[in-house]
Amino acid sequence: MANPLSARPVPDEVAVKTYLYLRLSIIMSVVLLAFSLTGEITRGVGWLGSISAYYYTPVRSIFVAVIVGTGFALVAIKGRPGPEDTFLNLAGMLAPLVAFVPTPVSPTRDLPCPGGHARCVPAEFVPGIENNVYALLAIGVVVLGVAYATAARDARPDPWTRRGFGVSVAIWLAFLGWFGFGEGWVLRDSFLRAAHYAAAIPMFLLIVAVVFINASRSDPDHTLTVAGRTTDYRPIYRLIAWCMLGSAAVVGIGALATSRADADIAWVFLIEAALLALFAAFWVFQGIEYREAGAPAEALASE
Repeated sequence: MANPLSARPVPDEVAVKTYLYLRLSIIMSVVLLAFSLTGEITRGVGWLGSISAYYYTPVRSIFVAVIVGTGFALVAIKGRPGPEDTFLNLAGMLAPLVAFVPTPVSPTRDLPCPGGHARCVPAEFVPGIENNVYALLAIGVVVLGVAYATAARDARPDPWTRRGFGVSVAIWLAFLGWFGFGEGWVLRDSFLRAAHYAAAIPMFLLIVAVVFINASRSDPDHTLTVAGRTTDYRPIYRLIAWCMLGSAAVVGIGALATSRADADIAWVFLIEAALLALFAAFWVFQGIEYREAGAPAEALASE
């Protein structure tokens, strides 16, 4: 049987440029955040426990803008039909929550934690967070409505599209119930202390899964010449994906080792920085691979 993708669709020049600029926007966003973090570290704030902890510094505006903008780009970029496109959409959906709800910090004399918690979000930041999350939940209704209407028009919807929509609705309902409907909501405090991690961890896993999918499904006819040797992109994506998983594993090992030795090494910050660099590297190679096609042939054929 002939390969349905053997007759490759001719990419539209405008679409190719749009995909290229979307990938460039992700790369430039990571670079922007890197410069902002470097400036704040050298200015005297020093190394904090994680990149997310810089939310409480002048880096906050760029941090939020970068994460939200990257989330929108992940949704806009068309992946292969099936898990890749679904995972990109779900990761993009979670990204704004990672940006709007910061990691909790240890209490200080000026900013004590209510209820004696070891870590919390300082009270002065709570109104802004609540405003942002309310807006995010509201726009979520609109986005889910548009997604449903779009899928309903497809005579043969991809099963992964239906699954992704169902998971998206479940995520929205879960965070709505967790965040609550008023300041006195019984779960609001736990939301402020844990929602960042509840969104960031699955977002990271979804992105790693997307990289692994590219490592197995990238077109072997797309090649890259490095130091006189020609290779396709699959081993490059595979290396990036395993480095991402390895970096995450080092977080736990390093944190455990330094806690026992009472060392002052910002393991989480270092690993997050490595993950950001690997994330940007993935989009660099994707930009190079699809600089002429714009997107994978499967994605173009499904449009």
